[in-house]
Amino acid sequence: MATSPTDNHWQTVQNELRIAITHSEDLGLQVDSLCKENLALRRRIERFPSQQARAIDKAVSAATAAVIADSPSRILQLKERGVVSESVRMLVRDLMSLGIHTKQIKEAIIRIAATAGITVEGDISERTELRIMGEGKLLSECQIVDEIKKADSLTLSSNGTHHRHIPHESRHIQLNTLNGESTTHTLGITTAPNHTSNVQAEGWKSIIQSFHDTYNASPLGQEEEADARLFWTKVCGMMTDHAEDQKKLAKVIHEWKLAMSRELRTERAVAQAPLPELLLALAEETNAAVARAGGADAWSQLSSEEIKTENLMIQQSVANRLGEEAYNALPDTERLVANMFIHGGCCMHKELNAFKGGNTRMMAYWATSSFAGPILLMNRDNDAAAAAGASTARKRALDISRGGGVKLAELGGSAFRHKNDKKGQQDSARYFFEVSLLGKLLTFPDTSNTRSGSYGDAASVLVAYLHLFRRLLELIRDKKDSGQLNHLEENVYRGLHDYPTLAELCVLSLYSQAISHPYMRTVRSPERPNYLTLVDFHHHLIQHVQKLIDDPDLLLSPSALPESATLDGQPWDSPDAIAGIRNLQANLPYLRPLLVEFLQGALVTWKRFTIEFAPGGVIERLTETQQNLAAMPKNNDRNEGGLGFYRGEKRKAPNMPIDQHNARVMWRQNNTSTYAQTAPQALLGFVRGLAREREGEGRERKRRRELAEAEESEAAKKRVHRDVVQAKKTARFERLKGVRPILRLQDLKKAKVTVATLNEQLDWHREWVDTAHRNQREIPTKTKLSNKRRMLRALRSAVRRYNTDSMLRQGAQELLLIAGVVWDEAMYTYNFDEPEEEGAEEDAESDGEDERETGDACGGGDGGAMDMIDGGRRE
Repeated sequence: MATSPTDNHWQTVQNELRIAITHSEDLGLQVDSLCKENLALRRRIERFPSQQARAIDKAVSAATAAVIADSPSRILQLKERGVVSESVRMLVRDLMSLGIHTKQIKEAIIRIAATAGITVEGDISERTELRIMGEGKLLSECQIVDEIKKADSLTLSSNGTHHRHIPHESRHIQLNTLNGESTTHTLGITTAPNHTSNVQAEGWKSIIQSFHDTYNASPLGQEEEADARLFWTKVCGMMTDHAEDQKKLAKVIHEWKLAMSRELRTERAVAQAPLPELLLALAEETNAAVARAGGADAWSQLSSEEIKTENLMIQQSVANRLGEEAYNALPDTERLVANMFIHGGCCMHKELNAFKGGNTRMMAYWATSSFAGPILLMNRDNDAAAAAGASTARKRALDISRGGGVKLAELGGSAFRHKNDKKGQQDSARYFFEVSLLGKLLTFPDTSNTRSGSYGDAASVLVAYLHLFRRLLELIRDKKDSGQLNHLEENVYRGLHDYPTLAELCVLSLYSQAISHPYMRTVRSPERPNYLTLVDFHHHLIQHVQKLIDDPDLLLSPSALPESATLDGQPWDSPDAIAGIRNLQANLPYLRPLLVEFLQGALVTWKRFTIEFAPGGVIERLTETQQNLAAMPKNNDRNEGGLGFYRGEKRKAPNMPIDQHNARVMWRQNNTSTYAQTAPQALLGFVRGLAREREGEGRERKRRRELAEAEESEAAKKRVHRDVVQAKKTARFERLKGVRPILRLQDLKKAKVTVATLNEQLDWHREWVDTAHRNQREIPTKTKLSNKRRMLRALRSAVRRYNTDSMLRQGAQELLLIAGVVWDEAMYTYNFDEPEEEGAEEDAESDGEDERETGDACGGGDGGAMDMIDGGRRE
């Protein structure tokens, strides 16, 4: 069919329309593209100023950097991307460990940097500084564990004191090597609810475990875990003072070391044992267990619980057996470390106790001498009581008051250098000596505080400048409105004019010059730092003191030379003191016997306190290798000094947490900054996170709460104990009220007296008759009446005293009447004409025999090598 012209026209129109639509769409797309380009251009134009500014800034920065590179000026950024840089953290720890307050840290950095032409930019808060210091403590803990792992052995040292009524402990460890090298680290200060030996031992275990926990949580511990038990296996000794609680502490530590060594050895032996050996040991121990049970039939009758118990015992027996075999196979060096433990006593405490022992012996001389002793230097109250009080008060005042050289030295410390700087003469006394003939500032020895050698030094100062001290006191008197010295100053003035007191001062000074100072020079010198190498030195000490006893003229002769008189042959510590003694010597006829008595008392004490150095003793038998393994300091000065430093820091910053104090001390004394410089970044990052965690734990508040709760718990225990004791006393009191006493010897002889009756009768006398102080009672304690014969003899003696002493009878009757007991005098009439019962003489004769059987029933003897009073404590 042909197409019409109309149709062709319509098709043409449609095609053109489609072309137009397509063209229109293309134009739309072009328009959109142009719009986008236009928008992009507009935005690019908008960004141009900022780009230009950044380009300018970049160019300026580059130019500035180039200038700085050629200029001495520098900039220190405290923070990098908002975080304090590691170098700044190290600097903050160093400054804080040197005692700079947190408020002054930034200022200190700015001032230090300014001297080097460095500008400091940025800020750091006090809280951040404290946290950074806490990081230092964590680094120190990791350092200590790291070095413990490398050490061949180690020794411990510790000391305790009370600060604001809270027990505080200072601890140090000394890491040793076989070749004799050693390093000492402080573990810081800790608090405890009390100062008992067991609590101290638990404190050691706790702090060592906490250090190992920190290390094992760190990246170092993740690579190679550290077992805290290994620490105890390396402990070869301990340095403490000579107190009984410290001896017990050393024993507990030694037992713990052996237990940890045995435990580790057993674990390793079981883990490394070949299977056949393990099975053989298991079979043998099983057979032994079956035999102990009575055979296979008896074993089969055991219950499941009994079987379980026996199996555990078999396993333990196998482990112990393998551990013992492993111990026997150890090399000699390792076996030596496994067994060795030496307990050393601080040399400074030895000297302190020897001085005290000598002074005690010297003071006792006057009681047996024909010379009058030193005048009493009473305090104000005792002086008033002695002058105007009743006979009892006067006697008590005289009994408790003291005089002599040590007392005068003590009063001198209070008068011229009181520990409270608002009391005493203080600087005015020092200035007096500077403008006097002495021509220099003189600081009186610190007898007002506990200082080694301070009493000997005070005696030397007083005898050296006796005339100046007298003039000083007269000056003090004359410048007062009243024209009178106070009681303390008057005592010092009187003592300085009393020749027996001056004689004691001379003895104290001579001993200090000849023994104390040379001894302290040796034990505090860096030479021969190992305590265990002092055997020969202490033998020489004993010989030298004996030499002075045999020939006192080595000290008293006008031509005496220090080369032969002093322990080390060195010059006198105070030649002025020796000259002062020579000037007084003509007026002191008792100086020689006093000196000999002092030296004899000191010698006895030296022998007791140096028993570990005795010929053939444990220390003398040590080889050089053993000495290196158990090397320890010669004294406990580090711990005592640490506690003293802590007290001083707490006065300056009372609210400083104890962890902050430890962080600063450990960072400085352990040289942790050197360790931190080589520490991996992973460890540094770890301590940052852990320090932040600990900051939020409230550790200081928790510590205070634990101490308060421990006090409450202890108080509750004491209340219960007192209630129990009081209940027993009340029951005993009521029981003894109903006892009918046997007060006639013939009745005691005729009656068939049992041990129970004897105990009852003796208790009656203790309650109503023998009521003196415990140390003054006539009836021995029950522990000393170990058999019926002694009890009967004690009761007979009590009955005799009752019937022959009217005061005792009257006192007992009054007590009974007060207690509500009706006293019938006729019931207990004693026939004084009655002859003493048979057997009394036999009892008297048997006294000596019983004493020979029991030895010294009163606990005599020297009580051990270290049974001595030291610093107010029983040692």
